[in-house]
Amino acid sequence: MPVELQILFNVIGTITGVLFFVYATVQFRAWLATRKQETALTLMRTVTPPDLYSRNARRIFELPDDAPMDQVHALGPELEQAILQACINYENLGYLVHSRMIPLHLVDELNGGMVRLTWRKFRGYLGQYRPTNPAAFEWFEWLYDRLEQFPLAKSDPAHIKYRDWRP
Repeated sequence: MPVELQILFNVIGTITGVLFFVYATVQFRAWLATRKQETALTLMRTVTPPDLYSRNARRIFELPDDAPMDQVHALGPELEQAILQACINYENLGYLVHSRMIPLHLVDELNGGMVRLTWRKFRGYLGQYRPTNPAAFEWFEWLYDRLEQFPLAKSDPAHIKYRDWRP
């Protein structure tokens, strides 16, 4: 085989390898962007409180921290069930953060305040489940502890910090 033909095949092979590497890099970056979007959507779906919880948020958050069980019961069975469902949602979210499926900073950015507030209001109430099930709401508590341990460096609120944002 002539030397020129060998050189031509080597050049073609090198170009093919470089083009494959560029293509693979572009595909990997697209996959990462898609994964980031899916993560954010999962986070929003995971932490959406029940409708009843949202409609009665004022009544719920007027309760004192570590609200006594009788005050929580006084909200009524439907609202108490909505509170439990929201806490279960945060329980699931804690596990997703622990398994590194959702980054802690993203949780803190989008819902950190609500997770902290909900835990402070209802940790005493949720503690009633611990004597019979020591693992009750363990991931919710773990999530709260991690948010307190690694808080975001807060600056201006989003409506001020990003007021000049354009689509």
